[in-house]
Amino acid sequence: MVKGSVNPYILFNNGECEEALKFYQNAFGGELDFKRYKGTPMENEDNKDKVIHGELVIDGKAIVMGSDGMNENPELDGSKYPISICMNFTEEKDIDEVYEKLSSGAKSTKQPLAKQFWGAKFALFVDKFNTPWMLNCMLPSENKGD
Repeated sequence: MVKGSVNPYILFNNGECEEALKFYQNAFGGELDFKRYKGTPMENEDNKDKVIHGELVIDGKAIVMGSDGMNENPELDGSKYPISICMNFTEEKDIDEVYEKLSSGAKSTKQPLAKQFWGAKFALFVDKFNTPWMLNCMLPSENKGD
């Protein structure tokens, strides 16, 4: 059995991530955590103050996550998917196994499973049933480099 959590991940294409997550916080309570594009390899003049990743956390668990897109939501298979299912894994072997199975016959792949600058393995794709997926597994510090 795979260990991890599943969350909706909302991609905002007009810089509204912080405002939206604060709105959801007002409705649900909880704590917010924001990381900005500033200081990342994806930073540019237009996005440095925008949210690269935000979370609304209740009882120690993220219930909604989101980010400000790169000027538009990612296009996968010619369609825009503003909400993806994000699976956060606790074990690297699990993300490898699930990715292999879940991406079989994928309609499109925006980001194949690979190590990323934030210290995780990550993939973004649309499965054969048109469901958009984000798979993420934070790696132990000794395994973050490539």
